[in-house]
Amino acid sequence: MKVYLLYPQKEWLNPEPYFDEKAIVQDLGLKTLFLAAAKVGGIVANSKAPADFMYVNMMLEMNVINAAWRHGCRKLEFLGWSCIYPRMAPQPMPESCLLTSALEQTNEAYALANAGSANDFGHEAIEVILKNMEDHRKDLIVIVAGYTDRMERFIHANPGLESRFNKYFFFEDYDGGQLMDIFRSMCKKNGYTLSEEGEQFMEKDLQGLYEERDENFGNARDVRNLFEQAVARQADRVSQLEEPTKEQLMELRPEDLEEGHHGV
Repeated sequence: MKVYLLYPQKEWLNPEPYFDEKAIVQDLGLKTLFLAAAKVGGIVANSKAPADFMYVNMMLEMNVINAAWRHGCRKLEFLGWSCIYPRMAPQPMPESCLLTSALEQTNEAYALANAGSANDFGHEAIEVILKNMEDHRKDLIVIVAGYTDRMERFIHANPGLESRFNKYFFFEDYDGGQLMDIFRSMCKKNGYTLSEEGEQFMEKDLQGLYEERDENFGNARDVRNLFEQAVARQADRVSQLEEPTKEQLMELRPEDLEEGHHGV
């Protein structure tokens, strides 16, 4: 059995004349065709040119399907993949997965109430959520979370939200000691150790981070960023050592932890 991997050409997208389907389907003797070609893009690209993506992909699909039918291809499989939530659902995704199964964390809920975007579909999404909460109240649980002030704007974005979300939980920010515990756990999980000086430096640094926090304070996310930056600086430092020991390779020192420090 021969397998041909075909790359789409620009002429495949022309409405007429058809691309050279005879050379592709008949001359190659294809009896089974798997269609997986598509023009794809990220969130920004799709939001800027949604009609272009739809047009290109529909023309490509219709031309390939037509060629398969005209030239005796006995079986055509259309392959697709979804990049939508719930991401842990099986693929292909059955409709039942939209309203059942485990809870899954997604983007901040308050983003749905963003009034600053001309192409924002957040309010339509809120309407769909509210309808499903009513129609599937025995099967569907919705938990929304985010920064307090932004979540207040989200709750007030639709009258139906206030009546359905009537239980609130407030979580205090991690204090300096708790942030330090999180940093230690990240070090341990990734096999790193803190020198005595590094320990003292980080305790003071995280206490300052807590005391000077503002509305953008990220709690554990800020600690993770500090850890990843420290690891990158440490890698630069030890790369300049001639014969580093295992302990040196996995030790974080104050110069690794201090932002903006790149010395040895």
